[in-house]
Amino acid sequence: MSEALGKPVRFQQTSFDAFKERFQQFGFSEPIAQGITDMMYSTNYGLDLDVERTDKNTTPTTFRRWCDDVLVPTLRVSN
Repeated sequence: MSEALGKPVRFQQTSFDAFKERFQQFGFSEPIAQGITDMMYSTNYGLDLDVERTDKNTTPTTFRRWCDDVLVPTLRVSN
């Protein structure tokens, strides 16, 4: 992302409690906020690691290509 955008992009991990609270601040109910938090927890701790990459579930698009083709133009429009 940093290379595609031409400026530093940093990642800051947040606690799962803060993650859930943020969704509730956006108006999500407690059960929905908890469900989204549970999904993120599962993903963070390897839920997706058991999925074998195949031609049916994988595209040839690299993350860098997605940044160039989708992220950068989207941010350019929204600025």
